[in-house]
Amino acid sequence: MTQSNPRTKLVMTIITCVLAISLLNTFTACAPTSAAKQNGAKPNADGAQTAAATQSAAPTQKPDLTAKAVLTAVGDIILHQSVIDGGKQKDGTYKYDAMFTYVAPYFKGSDYAIANYEGALNGPPYSGYPTFGGPDAIAYGLKNAGIDMVTTANNHAYDRGFAGLVRTPTVFAKAKVAVIGTRAKSTDPHFKIATVNGIKIGFIGYTFETTGNGVNKALNGINLPTKANDLIDSFNPYRAGRFAANLKDMSARVKAMKKAKAECIVFVMHWGDEYQTVSNATEKKIAKFLADQGVDLIIGHHPHVIQEISVVHSTVSKKNTLVYYSTGNFLANMEFNTHNTKGYAEDAIIAKVEISRDAAGKIKVTKGEYVGTYVYKDKTTGTIKHKIIPVKAAIASPSKYGMSSQVTLVKNAAARIKKVLSTSHGTKYGIIIRETK
Repeated sequence: MTQSNPRTKLVMTIITCVLAISLLNTFTACAPTSAAKQNGAKPNADGAQTAAATQSAAPTQKPDLTAKAVLTAVGDIILHQSVIDGGKQKDGTYKYDAMFTYVAPYFKGSDYAIANYEGALNGPPYSGYPTFGGPDAIAYGLKNAGIDMVTTANNHAYDRGFAGLVRTPTVFAKAKVAVIGTRAKSTDPHFKIATVNGIKIGFIGYTFETTGNGVNKALNGINLPTKANDLIDSFNPYRAGRFAANLKDMSARVKAMKKAKAECIVFVMHWGDEYQTVSNATEKKIAKFLADQGVDLIIGHHPHVIQEISVVHSTVSKKNTLVYYSTGNFLANMEFNTHNTKGYAEDAIIAKVEISRDAAGKIKVTKGEYVGTYVYKDKTTGTIKHKIIPVKAAIASPSKYGMSSQVTLVKNAAARIKKVLSTSHGTKYGIIIRETK
């Protein structure tokens, strides 16, 4: 028997190994592809597989966009001379926090609060009617009371001339209160967007003009210089051409706010006839126009008395726009018989508005409530001390609000407020209008 050649054994071993490797590769190539690859997975930087979206993967859940924001808003804050003097301290400085003691909880209890400051802040000497110019301390008093934003667009914005027009918004900004309606520079934005509980809300303020010369804007019969035209947002209902252009501008501002991602649009309007408890035709016309543009909420003031609350339904935008035509005098020194108003100029309301966003992201106003208020003038110390009283709460607990011997005053205020607003109550286009519980 012939012995095997060692070299031959080595060759045969090599051939066997090559055949085995070849067969292994063939089986691997024919094997089914892995689940990750079948699903389109790609290797990550470390060579590991990462799963892509597949039919077998769990469906992606849409985020729940549900949110709610509560806004409060008040009307005219007018520093008549006695209001100015009532804030003067023994050291000669001014402080106004005490005037808002009883209503501050309503602002602080809401998510965002707005007020109308009527007049200018341009330093001493201070003055009341007819050219309102108060101490800077009012800006800090409002901030301390819980006010987040003021509108300064009103017929008294130019009471201290161009310097006062420009300085007023800078004082509020320094007090960390946002400002709409007027600007220190023409390059400053016309509107502000605030994120309130996750909802982006756009705010803008407008005031009516007086007739003017047809060239420049006019406030209280004063023709403003050309350089002031771009510093105040206003409309002129007395000149048809100007009014049409003003409405066009309002429409453009709504579009600009929406482009800036505002989900809810609020217009704050200084309009209407003084001392009239019912809105006029111009107010209604503008409200209808703004509803057609998709505005959600309108807060009005200037008449110095309360006017009705309503909902304007637009067949154009399909929007249901809540309108507080006038929220009244929140702080002023008007008496029971001022302009024969029989107490109505002493009353006001705090508008309380609920804005909701549903799970799909749709925004709507769901509640339009109010808190009735009365400006009590304490004359027992020689200097009048003004205090804003929430009437319903004061009737329930007179001593808590210092009204034990004056409860009749707040009861009468409650009756006047009810007379103006009782017909506004109810649910209109899904919006509940009522006095707060």
